[in-house]
Amino acid sequence: MAPYPPCTSQGQMYDVFKTWPELLGVTGYEACKVIEKWNSNIRAVPIVWNLKRTTDWCTNRVWVNLDKPDGVVVEVPMIG
Repeated sequence: MAPYPPCTSQGQMYDVFKTWPELLGVTGYEACKVIEKWNSNIRAVPIVWNLKRTTDWCTNRVWVNLDKPDGVVVEVPMIG
C-alpha cells in the first residue's frame, strides 16, 4: 500500500460513488491492492471497523473496514 496522501475532494476524474461489494470477506491486504489497482490516485486505508477515524470526505481515500487487525473486510469499501 502506498503512503497516505493529503485529502482532496475536488477535481477528481472518477466515480466518487464507486463501491467494491465483491471485496467482502477478502483479506484487507488483498482488498487494498484491488482498490489501488483500480485507480492509483486513491489510497486504500485498512482500519478495524469500530475504531475512530477522521470524518472528512476525501475522494482520494477508501476506508477498508476489517474485523480485526490483519483481518477480513466486513463492510463494503467505498470512496470517501
